[in-house]
Amino acid sequence: MILFLIFISSCSTSNLRVKHKVLEKGFIEKAIVDDYSFVDGVTKEDLDRLTDEEEEYEDECWDGPHNITLLNIIARWDNQEIVSKFLDTVTKACEEDLIEKRKEVAVKCLEKAFLHKSINFIKGSFNLIDAKDVSKEDAARLLDLCLDTEDERNLKIYEECHDLEEDVYESLKLLLEVTSQNDYVNDILTDEIVEKIICLDYIDLDSELGTMDLVVKFKKAEELERNWIKNHRLTRLIKNERLIATAASLIEIYEKNERSSIQELFTHKDFQHLLKEMNMEWRRKDIEDLNEINNDEEGKLLYQAAQSGDYQKCLSIIKKGADIEFYENSLGITPLWIAAQNGHTKICKLLLENGANIEATNIKGLTPLFIAVENHKVDICVLLIERGANINYKMMDGTTILWIIACQGYTDLAKLLLDKGVYSDYAEHTYGSTPLWIAAQNGYTEICEMLIKNGVNIESTDIRGATPLLIAAANNQITVCKLLLDSGANIQATDKNNITPIWIASQNGHLEVCKLLLERGAEV
Repeated sequence: MILFLIFISSCSTSNLRVKHKVLEKGFIEKAIVDDYSFVDGVTKEDLDRLTDEEEEYEDECWDGPHNITLLNIIARWDNQEIVSKFLDTVTKACEEDLIEKRKEVAVKCLEKAFLHKSINFIKGSFNLIDAKDVSKEDAARLLDLCLDTEDERNLKIYEECHDLEEDVYESLKLLLEVTSQNDYVNDILTDEIVEKIICLDYIDLDSELGTMDLVVKFKKAEELERNWIKNHRLTRLIKNERLIATAASLIEIYEKNERSSIQELFTHKDFQHLLKEMNMEWRRKDIEDLNEINNDEEGKLLYQAAQSGDYQKCLSIIKKGADIEFYENSLGITPLWIAAQNGHTKICKLLLENGANIEATNIKGLTPLFIAVENHKVDICVLLIERGANINYKMMDGTTILWIIACQGYTDLAKLLLDKGVYSDYAEHTYGSTPLWIAAQNGYTEICEMLIKNGVNIESTDIRGATPLLIAAANNQITVCKLLLDSGANIQATDKNNITPIWIASQNGHLEVCKLLLERGAEV
């Protein structure tokens, strides 16, 4: 109880002008309690302090040294309102005679924003500085920080589920678009950097653009051709690292006829063989030595009709003998897959009745049931399960359909799958979180209750040893905490760093959770 009272008293005041030792002990708590009022009075002296060298602090939450500073906290949380409030105060503090100071602060903000892949903070910080004022050295450093993902994977372990690859892609795109206004962008895209970008192997399924598109767009064509295509370096990299999304991106770029250097890649026999090994197809353009692939016009029309929801057109085309498994693009999307994504139940039923593969996956490994669940198409899910879709299907990273449901909070789908006997304790591989763990983190009490009644392990841990109770306490999910405690969760369970639920709740400023845990007998 004494520790708890000390914690509350530490939250009573806040000011940007605090020493590092105070930041270490109570900065996060003060920020929460005072609604970020500490950014209201930023002065020139404060800006000087922001650009000073930082001291390292051994943060007990994470392995290795980390800095607990204002910019770190803003970047980690990346809350739009807080970012805007902070950057507004920086702008107000920087009058005309402080324009150089604003540039200096902007670069410091960008460093933290790119380190943590904080999209809101990146966009806001770029508003503080003109593109021409971003030096080549600064841009190269920001690029390195953007491609450094190991630290961010550790830091996001206690946050809501993130797609780090998507964050990196969006950060890269923002950086390259801004710096492309200068004449050095090609220079900072060294072969080493290009390889790192390609190996991210990311493609956005909606826009069909990815990291390979960034390389093609911003790297000089002659250098890309000389250093990556003619010497077969790109082919070897794709083969050795199994870069499926990158190969798909290249097919999309080739078929759009956008770059002659990419077209040449498709004349190489080793690249053609690689695509065949990866079960990828491409449509022939004007290059003579490509093996012509049958471009089934009826199949393409079927895909388009399934996508738009035109049942009568689908029926008519199927009667003409269209390829029911036609792939509209290199992403591996079939008519059934796209109909499931868009919620066209009647068309899904028609396609299944005519032999469509119910387990056909796209290049990311998503089945029609998986994509229907992601988009909360309940009727489609019911249909696919009735027709025998695998409810226990796991992607390569261990993500299950039930895990996605628990992450999104789809109570109706959770009940549907649990009633059908889905296995409920699979953990995904990246962080080792189970459906109960991710539901507890996100505060989906009803789903947690269903899973507990279904007999899941209430003490399941992620890769850092955090239990569902610990992660619920860390994220201020008091209702979930009550449920877990009522169900027998160990109130003193620690992770690998000996962090307890009461400790993490106090560190994050969750007063009501602290009170609950103390009432239930938590030791401090």
